[in-house]
Amino acid sequence: MRNTSATGHVSVTRNYRPGAAQKRREAAIKRTVILTMGIIIIILSLIFINRMNALDHSFAREVNRQKYYKSVSIQDGDTLWEIASQNMSDEYASVESYVEELKKVNDLASDQISIGQYLTVPYYVSTN
Repeated sequence: MRNTSATGHVSVTRNYRPGAAQKRREAAIKRTVILTMGIIIIILSLIFINRMNALDHSFAREVNRQKYYKSVSIQDGDTLWEIASQNMSDEYASVESYVEELKKVNDLASDQISIGQYLTVPYYVSTN
């Protein structure tokens, strides 16, 4: 619809359907929600697949690895943490967890060891 005023200015008014803008906003929100949910589902699926893959690898490692023990004579300058870092394998989450196992296996109350002392040291060997 076109209206001309006394000053000669032309004003144009459009006939919009009532609620059309609201419907466009709702449709945009719906698209955003669906896209966001799709991204979340993809991320969760990738996390799940990664966890299952890690679980498969750890299970295979447990099946194929055998735990053994050896005796180590403590020399001058040796520390429990040094021995742990030299003998630790992938079965342990950290050197700290391996030190804790060494202390448990050898009935040690602290990290202190003495020259000439023997420690029982666990290690793993592949059985393949």
